[in-house]
Amino acid sequence: MTPDARPRTSTASATPDATRTLLEALRRRVLLRGALRAGAACILAALGVAVVLVTIDLLTPLSVGARRTLRWLPLFALGPIPIALLATRARATKERLALLADERGGRGNVTSTLRGTNAEGLVAEAFRRRASEAIHRIDPRSVVPLGARRLWSACLAAVLVLVPILALLDGPRSPDARWLRLMDTPSRAGGATSGGADSDEVLPLPSLGDVTFTLRPPGYTGLPAIEGRGGDPLPALPGSVIEVRGSGDPRGGVLRASVVGGASLPAEASDLGWSLSWIVRPDDLGLSLTIEQDGTLLERRVLPLRPLRDRAPVVTLERPERDLVLATPRGIVPVFGRADDDFGIADIELHWVRSRGSGESFDFEEGSWSWDEVVAVPNGLTGSRSLDLAELGLEPGDVLHVRTIARDANDVTGPGVGVSQTRQIRISREDDLSDVTTIIGFPIEREREPLLSQRMIILLT
Repeated sequence: MTPDARPRTSTASATPDATRTLLEALRRRVLLRGALRAGAACILAALGVAVVLVTIDLLTPLSVGARRTLRWLPLFALGPIPIALLATRARATKERLALLADERGGRGNVTSTLRGTNAEGLVAEAFRRRASEAIHRIDPRSVVPLGARRLWSACLAAVLVLVPILALLDGPRSPDARWLRLMDTPSRAGGATSGGADSDEVLPLPSLGDVTFTLRPPGYTGLPAIEGRGGDPLPALPGSVIEVRGSGDPRGGVLRASVVGGASLPAEASDLGWSLSWIVRPDDLGLSLTIEQDGTLLERRVLPLRPLRDRAPVVTLERPERDLVLATPRGIVPVFGRADDDFGIADIELHWVRSRGSGESFDFEEGSWSWDEVVAVPNGLTGSRSLDLAELGLEPGDVLHVRTIARDANDVTGPGVGVSQTRQIRISREDDLSDVTTIIGFPIEREREPLLSQRMIILLT
């Protein structure tokens, strides 16, 4: 490396660092100045909006609903702060910052020239060295003064003036009571103090406050209780108990609670608010809450109900899989039934009907058998039984109908009853052996005509 190349490399690497450091410091100052000015201006605007709203409410009292909506308006005055910061950041380019440093730094145009020069040689290196030394002497505070002292002084002065004025408005007329706690225009009741002087007792208007509820499903479902607020849905089964509570004080007015399209409900008021209990009926649609004073409606709330229905059990008879025709009333027929329900099965039974004869001599009897085994499965029960046909006293021509019946545990609108499909077990007569559909009870040891033997071969196959 030649002696001329060594200083050229060190100066070229140091000079851009000095320019970059200065520009970054100027960018931070520009962003801080924009944030301080935008913040102070927006705070002054928010205070102005709040003062206008409070003044209007003092001159012409606003309703609770209007104040509930308008009290958020001062916050919108703070919205331009991030927009101003983004705009300031977009304008703070390196070119503008370099020109600003040249204009206010008092060092000539060294910053812009140093960023743009790409010449080589001893003269260019000497210029870069002197320019870098000049840039190090530039103070970012003198180039970009914050200049937000006047705006923040105005904010402080506004607060110092408004706080004593607002402190004079005490009781229900104070901004805290009317705009934060949403108390309405007070009513006055004349009275006498212990000293005999006239006095005015300021009473707030009755209100519902924040409404919450606890929904307790019927006991047979085994479901847990649900907590919610006034705007949440109320998914309830008939028989559910809903405890509704409010944080407001309804005393001084008339609190009416009634089922939508139904009867009214009694409500209890206390120092902590009010409460009522509602037992959901199958045709209920919701709960209506109102507060009246001197015949004037002050507040109304409606809690809509999303009614649920407990469906009847779904019951199937899985065995036998089809109707059976037996050659003789002997053998074992397996029976298997299953029942499923939304909230579980209370009991499952095997029902039977035996029909015998035909025409005028036709008769039948019915009853139920207990299962040999009952097994609990998710959301239901299964039952199995082995029918010994020899013990049933069946005769040729008899027809045995079997089906599964299940009931759920609904003790409010039920119980729900589900019935499976019916299977027939018919005992063939001597002249109808060709209709046999199963080898159960088939007299294999007894061969008769070729038709019987062919039928037996088909069934065995």
